[in-house]
Formats: sequence, structure tokens, C-alpha cells
Amino acid sequence: MVKDTCATYADRVPNAPKEAVTRCELSRAYGVEESWDWAQEVLESGAYPDLDAFGLVLLVDQTASREMAHRAYQVMSDEAYLNDQYVFDYDRLALKYDLPLLTSLMSTREITALAQAEPYRINAVVYDNHSAASLKSYLMSKFYDYDAYKKVLDGTFPAEALALFEDMEEDVGFLCPMIRAARLHDDVCAQRKQIDCDLFPELFGALASIEADTKACGVCAKERSLPVSALVFSPMSPD
Repeated sequence: MVKDTCATYADRVPNAPKEAVTRCELSRAYGVEESWDWAQEVLESGAYPDLDAFGLVLLVDQTASREMAHRAYQVMSDEAYLNDQYVFDYDRLALKYDLPLLTSLMSTREITALAQAEPYRINAVVYDNHSAASLKSYLMSKFYDYDAYKKVLDGTFPAEALALFEDMEEDVGFLCPMIRAARLHDDVCAQRKQIDCDLFPELFGALASIEADTKACGVCAKERSLPVSALVFSPMSPD
């Protein structure tokens, strides 16, 4: 589907760049997991040096495989690629797959707190018009964060990783935002079938459990009871 769309329309764009079709396919590969291996091969060929950063976006996506995360570690060990956003995304994958934290290659830097990334995540949802895809991505990021948070607390992950969750409370930082995003996702998909309306069984099951637990504990009342229209995200300014 991605290739068909790009092949049909990319060259029709006024002042289209050289090899517009391939560039179009690369830009759309982010949301299509089946295209990642192809996209990474093209990017690693060196033919598109201006898209090097985009290669990291694929490598550190939170659904990336362990092999892709390891590749991200190798690439980002080169200091030229380091920046807060990618370091943060990689470190979450590192926790997931028990890989080295990049922040430990970085003795003069503090571990990036997850809360610092929240404005960027919310803005991604807002500026994509609360699409099912952007809400699903937000939910998955929160799910992986919460899973890592619990593993740090129970000792499965190294204690130093607790710095990633500095000043975050379980309900405010994880549970309530997940309920909010899940209700928005359900509403969008109920109105019109979109790509990424189907949630992974693991995530779907976790959301059902979170809903029941927060109701029993009396937390996240607003996220559970307000009209969906009142739960729409607003743009945030990064601190």
C-alpha cells in the first residue's frame, strides 16, 4: 500500500526532489513495521545522508526488535548522533531488552527523565489531529514505560534506571494518561475505522486491568467519567 501510493503520487508533487518515490516510501515506512528492514537497508546504504536521523527513528521505535535496539546502541555510541530525544527512546528499549543504558556512555549527562518527553508525545498526538495511529503510539509508549517502572521497583531492572522515573507517580504519570488516551482511541475508531485501531492483545488486556484497578482504588475518576470531548489533549510547551 505504501509503495503503491508513493509510486502513484510522489513524482506529481511540484518541485519533487530527486528519487521522490523512494523518499516517500522511506517517510511512510515509520508506521508500517513490515517496511522497516527495507527502510533500514536503504538508509544504511548512505545514499540519503540527509535522512540519517530518520534511521534512528526507526531503530528506537518502541516496537523495535532487540536486534534493532542493539543496532541503535551501536549507531548512537558515535557521539555525533546523541541527542536527548533519541537517548531517551533508546534507554526505554534498553530497559525492555536488558541492553546497556546509553546514559552510562555519558558520565557527564543525567539520565533523561521520562516526564521531560511528555510534551513531545502529547504534541505528536495533537498535531496529528488525535489520529488512531498517534494515540496508539502514545499508549504503547506509556505501556512500555509503566512496564519498565514496575520492573525497576521489583528489582528486575537496575536501580539506577529509577532516575528515568524521577518525580513520576504511578497514577498521574502512567495509569490516568493511559485511560485518557484509550478512551480517545476508542472514540476515534468508533466514529470511523482507521489504521491502528486494533490494539495488541497484551496492551488491550493491560488497559482492561488498569481500568478495573483504578476504579477499585478511586483514582483517575476524571479520565474514566468525563465526556470524551473533555479529554482531548492541548499543545504543550517543552520546559
